[in-house]
Amino acid sequence: MDHARPVSEPDILLVIGAHREELAFGDRVAETLEVLSDIPPFSVLRIPEGLSGRHPRSDEVYRTDVQHRELYHQIKAEVGSRRLVIDLHRGFDDHGPCADIFSGDDQLLRTIQNQIDDQGTDTKARALSSVRCIQIDHSERNQDRAMISAYTRIPREVWDAPSFRFVGLEVYIPTSDDGRQTDWVFAADLLKTIMQTV
Repeated sequence: MDHARPVSEPDILLVIGAHREELAFGDRVAETLEVLSDIPPFSVLRIPEGLSGRHPRSDEVYRTDVQHRELYHQIKAEVGSRRLVIDLHRGFDDHGPCADIFSGDDQLLRTIQNQIDDQGTDTKARALSSVRCIQIDHSERNQDRAMISAYTRIPREVWDAPSFRFVGLEVYIPTSDDGRQTDWVFAADLLKTIMQTV
């Protein structure tokens, strides 16, 4: 894992490359994010040799789950005293860019959704309207059925850690490569919105 630790660690850690096919997209988004104004300090954890993002065959599921769990335990070990971890991913959608934001913290998701809703009616706001907030929930405790919930293979001790907040961001773009400038700007704007909720 490539990372630079400043003397004073920023409160926010952006993780890119957990799936190796998505690393170039993550690099472009991180570069775009760095030139935006009003960005809270953040550091980037770049995983140069991440896992394969392809769906495993049935005989590969166990091995893939073990590798996935191990990678996220390594990511957790890098968190340190940071308060927010954002795990960036890239998916495919013909109608992209659009995105899903995942977290086990329903209050954080509501805050993010409110920030998105308050963006106004300009082009950026219309793009952000294609964002869904999804609660990670592995139990029956989710009483709020108004919030979409989902299961994740990320270990609970990462997405439900008491010492930091975890947000997964899946940005869907209409190509299977590292995307275009409009995709990177969309993702960077969304990351900025998430970062400003801390």
